[in-house]
Amino acid sequence: MVEMLEEALDKIKTRPEPEIVILVGGGSAMWPKKLKGAKEVIRPKEAQYANAIEAATALVGAYAEKAFSYEHIPRSNAIEEVKREAIKRAIETGADPASIEVIEVEETAMPYLPGNAVKIRVKAIGKLLL
Repeated sequence: MVEMLEEALDKIKTRPEPEIVILVGGGSAMWPKKLKGAKEVIRPKEAQYANAIEAATALVGAYAEKAFSYEHIPRSNAIEEVKREAIKRAIETGADPASIEVIEVEETAMPYLPGNAVKIRVKAIGKLLL
C-alpha cells in the first residue's frame, strides 16, 4: 500500500521535485513518516477528524426518474415535474431547501415505446441542514 501511495503521489505532482505531503483522516496515522517523492510528511494535530468535518459539510443529493410520452405532456412540463420530485427527495434526505440546485437533467429517448416516449432523470443537491 505504501508503494501505491508513493506512485499516486508521483502521478499527481506538478513537478519532479519532492513535495510536502499533508495526511489527514482516520487512516493518516498508519502511513510511514517518510515517503518516496515527499520532501516532508505532515500530520496535523487533529488530522483524524478531517473525514468527520467533510461528512458534516458534504452536499446531500437525490435523484428522481420518470417516463413520459411527449404526445401527452409538453417536454418542459415533464422536466419540471421530475425536477420538483428530485428537489423534494433531496429535502427529505436532509438538504437545506434554500441551498438546493438541480445539477443534472438527463433525457433518454425510448424508441421501443409508442408516443415519443422518454425517460427523464434529474439530480438535485443541497447543503446538509444541520
